[in-house]
Amino acid sequence: MNTSALLAHISPWDVVLICVVSVGGALAAYVRHPKWKAFVLLTPLPFSFAVLALGRPIDATHMSALLFLLGYTFAVRLLNTRFRVPIAWSIAMSASAYSAVGGLVAAVLPRTDTAFLVATATVATVGSILHAAMPTPVESGAVSPLPVWKKIIVVAGVITFITIIKSILQGFMTVFPMLGVVVAYESRASLYTVCRHLPVAMLGFVPMMTAMYVLQNHIGLGPALIAGWVVYLIVL
Repeated sequence: MNTSALLAHISPWDVVLICVVSVGGALAAYVRHPKWKAFVLLTPLPFSFAVLALGRPIDATHMSALLFLLGYTFAVRLLNTRFRVPIAWSIAMSASAYSAVGGLVAAVLPRTDTAFLVATATVATVGSILHAAMPTPVESGAVSPLPVWKKIIVVAGVITFITIIKSILQGFMTVFPMLGVVVAYESRASLYTVCRHLPVAMLGFVPMMTAMYVLQNHIGLGPALIAGWVVYLIVL
């Protein structure tokens, strides 16, 4: 595929998404406390612009992707802390697995109300159990010495690739760990804190996506996204 063909896959919303996530990644790099690094991961800005860039209604793939995001984050921690895989390789392997498995599941997952309800119930149940079961961590923070421009280049490159394959990932593209790539690297000394905050994100995104799913056919995807934000902030 030549350069012009690659650029044809990138819409204006894709460009906005790349810029927003790059800024968010830089912000995560310079926040010291691990709790606030994890909080950056909870921000639904990447999801919102990814939804607009994808241009598809909310369906079961979007909701199911929250489980894959959880799997990505726990996989990074497991590979790095248990198997001593370098953090960069742990992130790359986990993100690649997310993309590969997400693309396969997206191809077969039904776009029915039943599939969405099952995905919603599963995500809410898993998030609630983990939120109740995982103790509050006490981990130290750190600020990475890696220059900010290098972080921005890495993040922009990853998101550009994701926008190119968004038609394959479908709803899984919107919850891809865009900020999670940077947050995991910057929080490599406090990965448990990041994992502990994922159930919080899940419990916030479930009502947000549900509100969007209910409203999108009545008021359109954009207004439904705004309504979803209101619900998210109330729950969070």
